[in-house]
Amino acid sequence: MTPFTEEESQWIVEYWLSEESRGQRIYAAVLLDPAAFASIPAQVASQEATAAALTYRLFDQTDDAEAWLLQRFRS
Repeated sequence: MTPFTEEESQWIVEYWLSEESRGQRIYAAVLLDPAAFASIPAQVASQEATAAALTYRLFDQTDDAEAWLLQRFRS
């Protein structure tokens, strides 16, 4: 994945902050290569992280990521 451009980074931050101010949540499942995922401490890999209106979690398997996202939308 290539790094975000400055314009993309600015849009993301503004979008997250605007959604947070409206009480909206954004969920993202981040898929990593299994080798990269294996190098992350287990405690970090299994936790949700939050930044402004964004809640995300790291995954190495698409099925697990999809299941997590579906759980969020059904809640």
